[in-house]
Amino acid sequence: MKKIISMALAALAVSGAASAADISGKWKITGDIAGNAVSPDCTFKQEGAKLSGTCGSGDNSGPISDGAVAGKDVSWGWEAGGFTLAFKGTADSDKSMKGSIDVGGGTGTFTAAKQ
Repeated sequence: MKKIISMALAALAVSGAASAADISGKWKITGDIAGNAVSPDCTFKQEGAKLSGTCGSGDNSGPISDGAVAGKDVSWGWEAGGFTLAFKGTADSDKSMKGSIDVGGGTGTFTAAKQ
């Protein structure tokens, strides 16, 4: 019986480790696409698997599109300068993520830190 309880507790601990990250809040994104810096501030609101919010500042500020969270995987789109940037990343924690950016066939990478 002790062994069964120990196994159940271990399973719960593992399942907790794989739980979804909490993305809600303000994030500083730092990235690069073919030598072009990308550095918007984004404010996200997570409701279950859905991610909404805004990215950018000034004239390049706008809503995100297609925002989603699945476990630690995070994705969203953001239109800036007439281009849609598609972000796909992994949350390392509730305060850090990294991943790729795709825009019109060009690709790059980003890191993000929760403010």
